[in-house]
Amino acid sequence: MSQHKRIAVDLALDGHDRAQLYAAARDIGFTGFGLARSFIHLDLRPKPARWFYHRSKEAWITFLE
Repeated sequence: MSQHKRIAVDLALDGHDRAQLYAAARDIGFTGFGLARSFIHLDLRPKPARWFYHRSKEAWITFLE
């Protein structure tokens, strides 16, 4: 049931502004967001979802509040 078999991508965050990348992905219609320390998972699932990978929440929480 992996979204990678449908429409999904994992993008490395190195050298990118995570807040801008998240906002741009949301604005163009991505609905699935897996938030990790070094990458972001994006997909087009029918029901919106957001989750944090192990020990990554602190890297994202200031952007999402």
